[in-house]
Formats: sequence, C-alpha cells, structure tokens
Amino acid sequence: KATKLVKLPQGRIKLEQALFNITGTADLLHDHTIDLQFSGDHPDFKQLFAFAPANIGKQLEHFHYDGVLGFKGSIKGPIKKGVQPHIELRFSCTNGWLHNTQTNKKLDSLAFNGYYTNGDSNSLKTSLLRMKNMYARPGQGLFKGSFSIHDFADPKVRMQISSDLELGFFGSFLGIKDLERITGRINLKM
Repeated sequence: KATKLVKLPQGRIKLEQALFNITGTADLLHDHTIDLQFSGDHPDFKQLFAFAPANIGKQLEHFHYDGVLGFKGSIKGPIKKGVQPHIELRFSCTNGWLHNTQTNKKLDSLAFNGYYTNGDSNSLKTSLLRMKNMYARPGQGLFKGSFSIHDFADPKVRMQISSDLELGFFGSFLGIKDLERITGRINLKM
C-alpha cells in the first residue's frame, strides 16, 4: 500500500548564520497535516536576529552581542488555506549582553524565559505571549519584570515591572541624540 507520510529525520536548516534542528512528519494524504519539532543547535543571539527583517538587521550592525538563547517548539496540524496549525514555542536567554560599539554603552546580565502559543483555536484571538523572569542591567541601572499579551486580535497586556534606570543611558545606548540629553533616574514599580 502506497503511503504519503513523509518522515523527516533529525535535520538542520540554516537561516542567515543560524542553525536550527528540525524533525517530524508530514501527511500529504490527509490535509497536508504536519507534526514538526524544532530547536536551536548552538543557541545564541544570531538565531534571534536571523528572524529580523533586513532593515532591522542593518540597524543592529554596530551592536555586538552574546548570550545563550535557547528555544524549542512544535507545529502540529493541517496546512491548508484558512486553517492554522497549532504552534507552541518555549524560549529563554541567559548570560546575555548587548554592546553598542558606536556609543560604548552596554546592557548586561540579560535574562528571560518566554512562551508563545496560538492557543486552542490556533488563531490570533487565542494567541498568548508570556515573558517571565526578565532581568537586565542597563549601565548602572536595574530592570526586572514580566508581561503577557493575550488575544492578538484585540491585545490585552499584563505586566509587572521593577526598575531603577538612568534615563540618559537609553538615548546613548540606542544612539538617539535627542534622548541623550535627558538626565536623571527613574524608579518604577508597577
């Protein structure tokens, strides 16, 4: 009996300079149903920026960065017009840092855990993005927080933030001249 089940053994996909592992199946007989799992091979920031549009990548050229970015996800369900498969993605960052080489400003100790799903209905309406245990040391400041976005069709945001930040750092770090002139500190708990 002929089968139209395609099995994808552990494979690798290269996107820009980032490598990804992928494995799974595709049932070409029944609604082109897929069951794919993917993860980072050598997780780092190159994988995150591999998904950035070309114009964003150009703006990030003067940033040096490092850190361990891990992710693991799955895509399951039919691939056909008007139907979305179910998507789940878990990701994290540890020991991250970003250095703007033009302004010599550094965001250090970057860390977070995240989760994304398109939910029970596999739609924008049931989508959820959650970021937890976010931590960073921008210059002499400190940032801690978490947030979630529910219902991407009509977004609802929940967040908790605790920060002590030097305002001028952000203008310098981002290279925005008008913001470099701002001085002072902001302590925020929300």
